[in-house]
Amino acid sequence: MTVEDLRGPFGQFGRLKDVYLPRNYYTGQPRGVGFVQYLDPADAADAKYQMDGYVLLGRELNVVFAEENRKKPSEMRARERKRKRLDSSLQDLEEKQHNKREAILKVQQRIQSLQAGKAKA
Repeated sequence: MTVEDLRGPFGQFGRLKDVYLPRNYYTGQPRGVGFVQYLDPADAADAKYQMDGYVLLGRELNVVFAEENRKKPSEMRARERKRKRLDSSLQDLEEKQHNKREAILKVQQRIQSLQAGKAKA
């Protein structure tokens, strides 16, 4: 599905400000969603009412109002960088936790070994 495939059917309800089909940042593949923005919110409401459930190019459309405006590519890249930093921090914390568990296990084994030696003596 292309932007032009959406412009025709949705354009019949009013002047369009933007039509956007996001793609996966890494693969470039379509994400399976699209955004149509109207100059007049009343046109958007009319399009939502008329187009929800409409079958376009063999796909049934589920039309809802977006909760936020379209993000700029720079905002998406910043969000991705933040997520990578958080993932890295989480991995560091998990590694530290794993190391602490190993240290505790070694101490417990040493204590058991010492206790077993005292019991024999």
